[in-house]
Amino acid sequence: MLLVCSFALAQTPAPNNKPDPVQDAGKREAARQSADSWLGLLDAHDYVDNWDQANFVFKSGINKASWQSIWKGVRDPLGDFQGRTFKRLDSKFHLPEDPKEDKWIVVQYDSVFTKRSATEIVALKQDKDGQWRVAGYNVVPTGPGRMLVAQPTTEQAAANTPPPQPLQN
Repeated sequence: MLLVCSFALAQTPAPNNKPDPVQDAGKREAARQSADSWLGLLDAHDYVDNWDQANFVFKSGINKASWQSIWKGVRDPLGDFQGRTFKRLDSKFHLPEDPKEDKWIVVQYDSVFTKRSATEIVALKQDKDGQWRVAGYNVVPTGPGRMLVAQPTTEQAAANTPPPQPLQN
């Protein structure tokens, strides 16, 4: 399992009285849009803006200078990004990195890369300004990858090429 900014997802709610953010459609949509935007920056290899848009919890786990090398070690083995499908959105309580026991929104995607398919898990925490920002990211390879627009292999191209014709005078 590949892991960046680790986070363990507890299944039991922490004893706090904060409302569950998943019950609020506006918070769900804002968190999902934030996750989509953040992942889009990763897909575009825009490591600086990607790190800048993350939550303090994420930034405290890895500095900006290290993010690019860690990113390459995590996602490069998967191959080039091909596509992503939303899978689910949940709330979790009391992640070890957050001693305040705030509630988080966790978004999961089924993603396809050229070498492997994977489940991407993005944990978001609402900042003081009300914005949902990524505070954790995990990618778990799940199977072989695929090219969405496949190019023929050399052997396939050769098999589909007609044999040379004799010259006619």
